[in-house]
Amino acid sequence: MPRRPASPRVARLVLAAILLLPAPATAQVTEGPLSPAGRLRVEVAPSFFHWSERFGLRTEDGALVEETELLGFDLERDRASELFPGVAAQETRLRALLEDPSYQALLGSSRARVAHDVARVPLRVDLGIFEWLTVGVTVPFVRTRTEASLILRLDPEGPNLGLSPSVTAPSALAGFLEDLAGSAATARARAASLCGEDEAGCAAARALADDAESFESTLRAAYGLAPLFPAEGTAAGTGLRARLEALNERLAEAGLAGIDRSLPLAEGVLDAETVLRLFSDARAGLGDTPSNVVGLWELGDVELTAAVRLLEGEARDSAEAPARARWQVGARALVRLGTGQPDDPDRFLDLGTGDGQTDVEGGVFANGRVGAWGLWADARYGVQSPVDLLRRAVPADVVLAPVATRVPVRWTPGSYLQVELSPRWHVTTELAVAASWRLFHKGEDTYELAAPAPPDATFPDPSVLEAETGQTLHELGGGLVFSTLEAWREGRTDVPFEVRFGVQAGVAGSGGRTPKGVRVQTGLRIYQPLWGR
Repeated sequence: MPRRPASPRVARLVLAAILLLPAPATAQVTEGPLSPAGRLRVEVAPSFFHWSERFGLRTEDGALVEETELLGFDLERDRASELFPGVAAQETRLRALLEDPSYQALLGSSRARVAHDVARVPLRVDLGIFEWLTVGVTVPFVRTRTEASLILRLDPEGPNLGLSPSVTAPSALAGFLEDLAGSAATARARAASLCGEDEAGCAAARALADDAESFESTLRAAYGLAPLFPAEGTAAGTGLRARLEALNERLAEAGLAGIDRSLPLAEGVLDAETVLRLFSDARAGLGDTPSNVVGLWELGDVELTAAVRLLEGEARDSAEAPARARWQVGARALVRLGTGQPDDPDRFLDLGTGDGQTDVEGGVFANGRVGAWGLWADARYGVQSPVDLLRRAVPADVVLAPVATRVPVRWTPGSYLQVELSPRWHVTTELAVAASWRLFHKGEDTYELAAPAPPDATFPDPSVLEAETGQTLHELGGGLVFSTLEAWREGRTDVPFEVRFGVQAGVAGSGGRTPKGVRVQTGLRIYQPLWGR
């Protein structure tokens, strides 16, 4: 189609603006957001993103460490027992009960491998209302996959933990603790009666009551803190029963009935297979479902878009000569609807098909070409609205969060900036080889309780979820674009279409949970006339 000639001075100014413009977002090698007037543009652009690493962030010996980490890093422990919630606190109480500061919960070490895949097939339809205005809608279909494996190496000295009676025999444990609490209450009542009449026996009676109450409360807490407990035949199990026997002897000396039940222990030490099953066993307090799943194709976040051409032009040596330089500058707006599903808080390592909230995005784009060389640039800034959902409020390095930490929160994702530059070499009018650089930066998210906690409820602080939610990512890539759109505009073909292929990889980043992976993208655009040429 004919274009207006532009003065060399305007050409230099516009081309300079293109070269200085920061750019964008989707990391796609693309012809641009504008469709010719009267043309319905239909686009299918499948992409596949795989990552098993992240740009990690952690503290070691008081120093901040930023380096690439495997996704399974937080599941790797020299002491695998630490993966289970409450084991450290239980260990402290058992040391007090055993009067042995050297006691350790022994299970073994763990090594893990975690990988994520996201396949995305967006179906996009755009309509060129005018040459300078295009509106459209994108309906993405998303499928996610998480692969997780955990290898447990049992302690060479032998593990000393098994499934807690709180998991395997809760009724028997409740009966034992009830008897123990009754004996402690009887000892306290005896002390109260003696201290009013027999001062000589008062101190001993109070000491017995204090010891019985302390033993009962500490042991009750130890049972309730973790799904693991010292097993039959271990030194810790034998020591706990010896403490109970000593308490029974003191109760008998005071003329009080002791506890006639045996102190419940784990029936046997765990093997590796049983430990792995525990991660998805609701009785362990995790309430998880298996992570090794391939999701179904589901609807992602639908996008409504509009693009406006602000400026375009070309430079020719004469009216008959071919253009030696062309440029275009425009603006775009996008509303991303929360039609996708966020990740499931009851499925560890889960990936959502969307964020479930609305984004509003604005941006600018530019496209320039001088001879065989071209440059595509695009920059976008987005603001994300809050949404209420369930989350497990634990620090970022805790993967196996107990179900008790689940809390209703109001999540406000951070605003983001996306920039991309794509220089191109046009081998022919239709075929171009492209390189690409992409920057993605997102501010930290904020979390707060979705509603005030009921008077009888205590929720964990949701602000702990804010750590490591900011992201910065740099990607480099390349690809090919074959487009007949320019030839169609010049009347050299009757079929305008575009095919593209690109690969991008994360090369630098920060934030703690920023994915480091490889993205493969393909795309096909076809144009259907509705009116006009």
